[in-house]
Amino acid sequence: LANIRMFRGDLTDARRLLLDLERAGHTALHIQVALAAVALRLGNADEARRRLEQVLSVEPRSLMARLELARVWD
Repeated sequence: LANIRMFRGDLTDARRLLLDLERAGHTALHIQVALAAVALRLGNADEARRRLEQVLSVEPRSLMARLELARVWD
């Protein structure tokens, strides 16, 4: 649902949904990548970079994290 919201441009609601999952203890890396993508689109490159570096420290081969990190650096 958060991805649908993000792709429709409702970044605030997507962020809220993802943060709710994070607060509930969900630790899936794709949630962190999605939060990073939303953060970047909302103009918070530092948060996006921090989250993506955290993902890559756990899963260095994560293509989605690397792709989003390239967007941060762009």
